[in-house]
Amino acid sequence: SCTGAPPDEAEMFAPGIDGQALAATMVAPAIAEVGGAPVQLIRSAQGTIEAWLCPTRDLVADRERGVQRTVIHIGPIRYDHPLLTNWRSIALHINAHAQLVFQITSERYDSRAVQASVAGWEAGQWRHVACRWRLDDGGRCRMALFIDGRLASDRVTGKFEGDEAPALAKQDEPLPLQVGAMNTGAAPAQMLVDELRVSLRPRYQADFEPPRRLQADADTSLLLR
Repeated sequence: SCTGAPPDEAEMFAPGIDGQALAATMVAPAIAEVGGAPVQLIRSAQGTIEAWLCPTRDLVADRERGVQRTVIHIGPIRYDHPLLTNWRSIALHINAHAQLVFQITSERYDSRAVQASVAGWEAGQWRHVACRWRLDDGGRCRMALFIDGRLASDRVTGKFEGDEAPALAKQDEPLPLQVGAMNTGAAPAQMLVDELRVSLRPRYQADFEPPRRLQADADTSLLLR
């Protein structure tokens, strides 16, 4: 194919957990028109993002090179710092310590995050990952990571004192959802992504059995399969 031509189907898709999985990067909209009115598909205050993920390369700690693999990034393009998600962002990435990190940051550079080790996650192994959050739950910020339906961590970290994470204020913004890399194109996930669902409320208050095929319901704002 000629230079600059769009990728063909073989480059875009691969066998997934149920049907075809995304094998490249993609952008999903932040706003959709419903009944003639714009509706925000991803809300800052609370929600759940989940998907089936499959690495195309083993996940190992690589502290020397500091390699980051970004699965999801919702935020402004940082031309000054193309590898940072510390401003007005919602992001899911794997850091150089082979930790899966779900992070939310405000326009004041304040952040809340939850993380869990995924060292030893081998290429070709499908796992379900769910991130849920409520930025202000009676004055506290609550976040959790579930891996294969089991709670991996609900310990919230950030710039605050004490053991309890205070609420975080973050405005809704019409920023698209980038899948498979940062919105600058940097830090590719090297992951297949299948059954990506965004919900407007926190799901999964306890361990659960993740379905291979996710369904849309009244709380679903986006479902990509």
